[in-house]
Amino acid sequence: MFKSLSIRMVSFVRERLTVLVILCVTVVFVFFLVFDRSEQTEIEAEESWEEMFETEDETAADVGGSSKTLSEKIVVDIKGEIENPGVYEFEEGERVIDAVEKAGGLTAEANEDVINFAKRLFDEKIIVVPNENEEEVVEGGSLNDSMDRQNRDDEQVNINAATVIDLQTIPSVGEVRAQSIIDEREENGRFESKQDLSRVTGIGEKTAETIDEHVFYR
Repeated sequence: MFKSLSIRMVSFVRERLTVLVILCVTVVFVFFLVFDRSEQTEIEAEESWEEMFETEDETAADVGGSSKTLSEKIVVDIKGEIENPGVYEFEEGERVIDAVEKAGGLTAEANEDVINFAKRLFDEKIIVVPNENEEEVVEGGSLNDSMDRQNRDDEQVNINAATVIDLQTIPSVGEVRAQSIIDEREENGRFESKQDLSRVTGIGEKTAETIDEHVFYR
């Protein structure tokens, strides 16, 4: 009887040990499986972050490069005594001579003696090449600057080219005084400023100031 009981006890213990061993092996297997997947996931996540940052860096570099390329381009409007007036695109650092050449060169009537061909170009610049009867290059930083100047010129009289009739549109200038201004201009040269008006007989400081408000010197 005791022998039979002992055999049963041994068999029972063996069964329990077998189950325990199987459970332990299963737990260990599951642990390593989960740990391996977790480690793999972390590696993949790190690689994904690295790829994302590399992509962002490349994108930023591309954008930066594009911005730099765009910033090197400038646009200039050239007109007046030029063969092909219009709006042209240039690289930063180019000069007036480059603009003239790109626009086909000067016309036969252009006054090239007053042009500074070495002057640097700037974005949104307006260049008006003068003719032989003009002695300055009109330049502006924007279209509004050019329009303001044009409006001012339309309202004023060019005292160095005005006729007797033109001069009589100026307050304090009648036919006799207008003729005196023309005579002085023809005999002693152009008027360059308000002070030169005093060369005309009968024009004092106050009259010169009045005339100066309605004329320009070109």
